Amino acid sequence: MESYNNLTGAEYTNIGTSLFGGVTGFLNSKENRKAQEAQAQALIEQGLSQIEVAKIMQETERLKLEALKNSGTVNAGSKTLYIALGVGAVVILGVVIFAATRKK
Repeated sequence: MESYNNLTGAEYTNIGTSLFGGVTGFLNSKENRKAQEAQAQALIEQGLSQIEVAKIMQETERLKLEALKNSGTVNAGSKTLYIALGVGAVVILGVVIFAATRKK
């Protein structure tokens, strides 16, 4: 039994173009994959550097907090100020009451 190929010239061109497109697509995908791998590696390195910066900032804040805990003068100064203001207010109130009762 004989089989005849009934494809036209345009169909052969279409098949050739598709085959050529597939081969170039495969080659381009290899290049794209290499570029994507390089980009991913750069992002990984950038992420690692950001993590290192965050660790350094966290350590700095921890040291600041530890320094504040060790120096008890910050809270003591505020406490002394409030006590002095309270005593001053009581003395002024006493003088005003004394002056008001003295005039009568």
